[in-house]
Amino acid sequence: MPRLTFHVDTIGTTAILRPVGVLDIASAPPLGIQAAELIRRGEQDVVVDLSAVAFLDSTALSVLLNITRRATRAGLGSAIVCPDGRSRLPITIARLEDTLRVRESEREALDCVEDLRRRARGDAP
Repeated sequence: MPRLTFHVDTIGTTAILRPVGVLDIASAPPLGIQAAELIRRGEQDVVVDLSAVAFLDSTALSVLLNITRRATRAGLGSAIVCPDGRSRLPITIARLEDTLRVRESEREALDCVEDLRRRARGDAP
């Protein structure tokens, strides 16, 4: 049985990666590869929805940081959906909530990337 599966949905100009399961040293790299491919195309902002992730480790944090870094360098927005709970604890302990733009809900994450897009265009917030 796979430890992680994920789906990719699109809402407007944002790709939403939805991993399900355990995000760790063995399973996190494919998520990073998929996100890197989406970012390389340069067409969509990226949201990673961790709502269905039961556990994440330091490798997963590294992958999430790389997704954020790559999106920023490509001029794209990114955000993470991670409600309070077991999966959020490593993010909180590492003090990465602001850096990763962690939001409680998909709607908040979509609003975050839209705000980033407006700022990049020089539009008023």
